Amino acid sequence: MRFVPRSRWFALAVAALFAATAPAKALRVAVEAVPGTQQVVQADTVVVGKVVEIEKEPTKAKLAPNSPQEIEYKIAVVKIDETLMGGKGVTNIRIGFQAPLADVQPQPINGKPLRPMVRPAIARIPTVVLAEGQEGCFFLTKHPEADFYVMPSFGAPLDKKAPDFDKQMATIKKMVAAFENPKAALKSESPADRSAAAVALVMKYRSFPVANRPNAKVAQESIDAEESKLILTTLSEMKWMPDANGGPSLQQVFYTLGLQPKDGWAQPKFQQGQDFHKVMGEAATKWLKENADKYRIQRNVVKQ
Repeated sequence: MRFVPRSRWFALAVAALFAATAPAKALRVAVEAVPGTQQVVQADTVVVGKVVEIEKEPTKAKLAPNSPQEIEYKIAVVKIDETLMGGKGVTNIRIGFQAPLADVQPQPINGKPLRPMVRPAIARIPTVVLAEGQEGCFFLTKHPEADFYVMPSFGAPLDKKAPDFDKQMATIKKMVAAFENPKAALKSESPADRSAAAVALVMKYRSFPVANRPNAKVAQESIDAEESKLILTTLSEMKWMPDANGGPSLQQVFYTLGLQPKDGWAQPKFQQGQDFHKVMGEAATKWLKENADKYRIQRNVVKQ
């Protein structure tokens, strides 16, 4: 059988988090959009609204906190209809995006002009381009220095015209609710809702956050003990493989916990002819049940 390296499990798991949530195609996007379920894990602000203006003058700002060079951002002004996460009380929000490659002019580096056919490396990064009149759900992070928000390179907003927009939004809202009140979500009477909350929270805690402040570093810290136990207990009740309806499965998130031998986890060895999915499921469930009271899930956080 073919195995997927652990380094790829996170990306695969988030993309498959909720089978009902399909990748959205946004207006004027150069690349296929990342599913909203993956974007919300990384975002600090999520809003639903409409682009009412593209500012005429671009804004110069650094791409990253420690970048020596500024680039030009076009600015879209979005009128907010609903705020799902962050940005409470705000009615409009400015979103910066990079111009398409054809619009990018070579900028001098160290005072030396570039030849016309040469482009800065950043110009070749696929970007999402916003347009006036565009409506949808926007997943954003605050620019480290400038007065606007940005989207990930592949982070297209969910298009409000998409036929499954309402279904996708229902999923996103459940995830946000789990982030805002984890214990309540993990104590839901619905096993499916508990499982979805546990998967979403593990993805949120174990994802690599955007260190968008100068000299910021990513470190790990333990989450609340009760919450950790609720998550691990919920995971122990889940099946290793997805069911016929494509719901959340233990396989999606178990590897993202980052368990080591010091945590009492021993990876089963594959043997020819065995049902390795069954072996893994049994081993993972056994560890979860035995360690729900002892192990604390570690989350990645940005430290100054």
